[in-house]
Amino acid sequence: MEEGGGIGLCLLACALLAALLTYNPTDPSFNTATNQPPTNLLGTTGALIADTLLQGIGLGATLPALILMAWGWRFMSHRLLGHETWMTFGMRVAAIMCLLPVSGALLAAIPLLFTALPTPEWPTQAGIGGGVGHSIAQTSISAGMAAIGPAGGMVLWLMGGLLAVLLLALGTGLRRSEWFAIWRAFVFVVRIPGRLGTRFVRYYASHKPQAPAPTHSTTAAYTPQATPATDP
Repeated sequence: MEEGGGIGLCLLACALLAALLTYNPTDPSFNTATNQPPTNLLGTTGALIADTLLQGIGLGATLPALILMAWGWRFMSHRLLGHETWMTFGMRVAAIMCLLPVSGALLAAIPLLFTALPTPEWPTQAGIGGGVGHSIAQTSISAGMAAIGPAGGMVLWLMGGLLAVLLLALGTGLRRSEWFAIWRAFVFVVRIPGRLGTRFVRYYASHKPQAPAPTHSTTAAYTPQATPATDP
């Protein structure tokens, strides 16, 4: 039964990711009225869910899908049902609910703090952190600068990042060994393009056609000899 529940959560996570990846701002939603049929892969329901999440917390909308996958893994590994109390499960849900606006605020604060960076393109006007994230980020940065000084915004952003890591760890419930395994898998995936590029360069260098060596003529060059002048 737990395996079935885990598979169901993973499928739900994949469906949520599909709705987010096929998001179209012109699809019908709570703030877009149109008679055009939705282009979202999950239809009108997917368009509504994707628009609500992306408008609210921006890129942080991918976190629920990732957490659902983590929970699905815990179900399939028999470490969720029957091994945690309802209070612990409630704490994990509360941590996830707190994590969503925090992640949106962290993302929205990036263009506000690092003004030298190019502004990332985003399909919604709310920005990469969403409307909720932008409001929290703007208020927090202003309060931090007023309390500490010019570095106050950066200090609060770093503290928010630490809080997000703690909430993510509490919300997913993964063990330390599992986090290390995820990190190793991430590093392995990141290194794949570099390894493929190195192998391609080596293969190309070993199979590159060699230029023909210049040929030297074996015949000696003819040098005209001066003839001695004869007396008439």
